[in-house]
Amino acid sequence: MPQPKAGHVLIRIKGFGVVHDAGGGKWKEGDVVAAILGGMGRQFDGGYAEYTLVPHSSVSPPISLPKNVGWEKFAAIPETFMTAWGTLHQSLHLKATDSLYIHGGSSSLGLAIASLAKSSLFNVSTVISTTRAEHKIATVRRSGADHVILDTGSVSAEVKKLTGGVGATRVQHGSTRGYPEGDPYPYPSIPYPTDPRASNPYGSPAGSELPAVP
Repeated sequence: MPQPKAGHVLIRIKGFGVVHDAGGGKWKEGDVVAAILGGMGRQFDGGYAEYTLVPHSSVSPPISLPKNVGWEKFAAIPETFMTAWGTLHQSLHLKATDSLYIHGGSSSLGLAIASLAKSSLFNVSTVISTTRAEHKIATVRRSGADHVILDTGSVSAEVKKLTGGVGATRVQHGSTRGYPEGDPYPYPSIPYPTDPRASNPYGSPAGSELPAVP
């Protein structure tokens, strides 16, 4: 078993699990935590190991899981919401005055993006999401979408109608980039990110401070 250095925590089970040794940090043995990026799996052995050493800056505060959230559900949360946060904050530079279009809003990422966009982190004015499944419309609305379009192959006219003919100012379509001029979607052009970190679907570079989700 590896021993933690100063400034590192020893965590068991992927990028989420139980603290085994806090390495002088604010955690204690047995705390449930999640660890995001920070070079895991690249600069050092990461989440597929039984134990992994993770920088303090990449470890969440202790988490108290609700009774109805087991390990299998908890495991899906950190990466999904970090991807959503990075998409909105670093790739799309989302502002409260924006209107956000989410293509595939009933996917796990689409639901997370809508939830964060409407949270106090971004408080965006309008979220428009699509789904191809009518029975998922209510779920998409519960995630935070103001408008849900049933995608039957063309959504352009409906999006323009919902935005007063302007189109959405920010577009998320299965990746973190925006659409350039000439794309068939009728939304204002969103330039390709020039900051290489913006193309990282997880958003935050190693060691950066991330806001807590309310």
